[in-house]
Amino acid sequence: MQAQQKLSNRKIHVPLRFRIFAGFALIIFFLGAIILFYGRYFIAQNIIGRAQREVTRYLKAAWSEYHHELDRLGLVADFLSRLHAVRISGSSQKVKDIKERYKLDYILIDALAPGEYSRGVITETKLLTSDQLAHISPELASKAVIADRATPMARSTHLGELRDALVMEASVPMGDQSGQVKNLLRVGKMLNRNFDLVDRIQEIIFEKKKFNGKPTGTVTVFLGDRRIATTVLTDTGERAIGTLLSQSVSEKVYGEGVSWNDRAFVVNDWYLTAYEPIRSRNGKVIGILYVGILERPFLQIRQRMFFNLGIILL
Repeated sequence: MQAQQKLSNRKIHVPLRFRIFAGFALIIFFLGAIILFYGRYFIAQNIIGRAQREVTRYLKAAWSEYHHELDRLGLVADFLSRLHAVRISGSSQKVKDIKERYKLDYILIDALAPGEYSRGVITETKLLTSDQLAHISPELASKAVIADRATPMARSTHLGELRDALVMEASVPMGDQSGQVKNLLRVGKMLNRNFDLVDRIQEIIFEKKKFNGKPTGTVTVFLGDRRIATTVLTDTGERAIGTLLSQSVSEKVYGEGVSWNDRAFVVNDWYLTAYEPIRSRNGKVIGILYVGILERPFLQIRQRMFFNLGIILL
């Protein structure tokens, strides 16, 4: 009995070197945990955050090219009003030739009431209804039609078809042979199915970079919730025209009239994106200009850096 009591009162002796090792191990564990936590946070913010900021800058470059296209249209309108006034009004074949040469979808000459229009060239993005398109050209109205496609995460579930169009238009007063300004010359390019513009913007910004066979960067013009010109591809490799805008972006851009700069689901994948409203001359939001880059390549880089950090700490 006394032997058992002496044994229970005896203190367990822990070697000093073990206690030193345990203390260092504990310190290293907590320091490692802190470094891992802040390292992961820093990597995530640096990789994804920097990529998102780049996308915002890419959108500015896209706007620059968009406005250059409007400016070019204005130069064409001014040139035609000065040099082709008689020929435009007198020859349908000449109008056709001019449209082909300058890649125009329409040339219109509207009569002006006295004093109605006295300014120079005006360029703008406009919304034309199906009736207005049909009045210009039945062929143009037919080309504008885009059927909706079911799209994950979209706001609308009721599919139909789009018959209206966004157009870039330049207008300028045009004098007759006597020099009197009696008409308004309007020239325009329809943005529905205008792949030249989005392809040019994509090539300028993203070149031809791909990830797993998919374009890394994409560009889109929206009318309402619908993609009317885009470089985004569906799973079958077709242009995703007629697909719909995600609900969260639609509520922000159309609902609040402000830009969206964040990740978003685009047709069939997650992208780091930037969306800004396209406004009419009176300030109404009539469309959206978008650029985005695939999120997956940056997630892969982030995961690789996480792994390397873990190995270093281990």
